[in-house]
Order: sequence, then C-alpha cells, then structure tokens
Amino acid sequence: MKKAAKLLILLSILAGLKAQAATDSDTLYLEGTVAEVTTLTVTAKAAATTLDIINGESGLSVGTADEESNSLNGYRIKMYSDNNGFLENGDDTSVKTAYQISYGSVGALTPGTQAAPVTVLTEAGTGSKITNTRDIKVDVTAFPGALVGAYSDTVTFVIEGL
Repeated sequence: MKKAAKLLILLSILAGLKAQAATDSDTLYLEGTVAEVTTLTVTAKAAATTLDIINGESGLSVGTADEESNSLNGYRIKMYSDNNGFLENGDDTSVKTAYQISYGSVGALTPGTQAAPVTVLTEAGTGSKITNTRDIKVDVTAFPGALVGAYSDTVTFVIEGL
C-alpha cells in the first residue's frame, strides 16, 4: 500500500506539471504617435499693396490668417516687422509713417521687432484640434506731406504651441 500511495503522489505531481506546461502567456505593447501640428498661413489681399499713405487707412482688411493646432495646451500668435511698425520710403528710410495691425478681434497693435515680437493672442487648448480663420486689418497714419516713392514694411506672424 505504501508503494501505491507513493505512486499516487508521483502521478499527482506529474499531472500538475503537465497542466502547468500546457498554459502560457505573453504581452503585446501597442503605441501610436501623433506629431504636433501647429501651422499658420497668411494670405494677403490686394489692398495690402495699395495703401493710401497720404490720407491714411482705418480698419482696412489686408489679409487673412488660417491657424491650425493640435497642441494640448493651445497656441500663441506673435508678430513683428522689419521696420518696427513703420511704412518706410524705399528711397529714404528716414521718411516714414506709422501703422498698426488688428488681428481677428484683437485691437490695433504696433508690431514688435524680431528680437521682441508682440504677442497678438493666446488660444487655450480645447481637448481637440483647433482651426481658426482671422481677418487682418491695418490702420495707417495719414502722411499728407509724404514724398514720392513706395512705402513698405514686412510683417511676420509666428505661431507656437504651448
């Protein structure tokens, strides 16, 4: 009987080992990555190159800005100009008139410099992709004594994710 008990114990152990050997598991790690999309496209209107320097302009629509961002925290728009907010005569840059830019619902602002751009707006994150189109308007200070020539400046708009 002792032999039978030992045999029974041995068979039980072997059966347990066989049951464990038939079960196995492993894992599969899944991941996807979404790249940040933060784009700004500025489209000029014809009025941007036909400004009335002598009489000035007020609230003249000169372009549109299309913004797109999937940043979780939103984004910021900044602007600066080559001439720090002045339309300068191409023949004599000391002859100039000031202007200001309105961006969407944000009132008239003087562009900053590249080293110190002006923050135009901050758009908070919404938990989903943001797209906006905003009107760009200009106010030009009248310059009745303007000398002959083309008066110009280049404004740069920058979008940055937060």
